[in-house]
Amino acid sequence: MGKYRLSDIVSVDRLKLVLDSLSKATGLNLCVLDDMGGVVIYPCNDIIFCKAVREDEGLKQRCLRLAAHSCFEAGRTHKCIYYRCRFGLTDFAVPIFYRGEYVGAFCGGGAKTDIGEDRLDSVEPHASLEEYPALAEIFSRLPYMEADAFYETASLVNQLASFVGNFKVAANMVPGGEKKASGLNKLQ
Repeated sequence: MGKYRLSDIVSVDRLKLVLDSLSKATGLNLCVLDDMGGVVIYPCNDIIFCKAVREDEGLKQRCLRLAAHSCFEAGRTHKCIYYRCRFGLTDFAVPIFYRGEYVGAFCGGGAKTDIGEDRLDSVEPHASLEEYPALAEIFSRLPYMEADAFYETASLVNQLASFVGNFKVAANMVPGGEKKASGLNKLQ
């Protein structure tokens, strides 16, 4: 654990408001993990498929392990990491630094895209949805996202990470908004 925590540099409740708006506008889910892979902000706009996957404890642990590993890799390489989960959804992890120290990462995605594996940093071994008929039905109804829109959203989140880490703007957003923002950080 580093000397800074994300909550030292940003109002978590206010950041949750920003992520809620951004995730609803883009259709992607967004969350924040700390430097140890622990959840700081639970998924905003969490897609039904991911919720269903996490109902199985074994699948949930694999999902959380992949997200945490991707966040660590983003911090290690100082860049956005693009990856694909075992069910074929595309995700990204954007590192957050404060005073040169890695303090956590934004995770986002949960999208069906046509982004080729050659453009991804990591691809999980693919799991067959035939083993999970209920998940297969939900997966078939997921919307498709164009690659450009996916990359643009990741770029926007990358800019947000820079602002949070460099300028602490999220800590000073919406004066007096603490009352409206409090209590929002819970699993939806």
